[in-house]
Amino acid sequence: MSLHTFPLVCCRSNWGSLLLWRFSGGANISRTRARREWWSRHIEAWRRSGLGIRKYCQQQRLTENTLRRWLKRLAGNEAALKLEKYQTELRRERAREQREK
Repeated sequence: MSLHTFPLVCCRSNWGSLLLWRFSGGANISRTRARREWWSRHIEAWRRSGLGIRKYCQQQRLTENTLRRWLKRLAGNEAALKLEKYQTELRRERAREQREK
C-alpha cells in the first residue's frame, strides 16, 4: 500500500503549537523518523563506547530492553547478535590487556 492512499491530516501535538502531519491511518511519520534517528545515534554511541549494553544504558538512563529492541529493528536480528558478541569479545580483550599491564 502506498503512502498517498491515506489522506493527510494536520494535528496539534502535545509539544505546544508544533503541528505534525500525520496519516489518518495512524502512522505519525515525523515522530517515527525522529525516534529512529534518536535510537540510531544511541546505538552508534554505544558501539563506539566499548561498554556493554547494560553499562551504557545505566550511564545514559535508558532501558536495556528498549535499546536491544531498537538494535534488532535497525540492524536485524542476526546482525544485532553478532554486534553484541563482538562488543563482548572486545571488552574481554581490553580487560585482559589491562590486567597484563
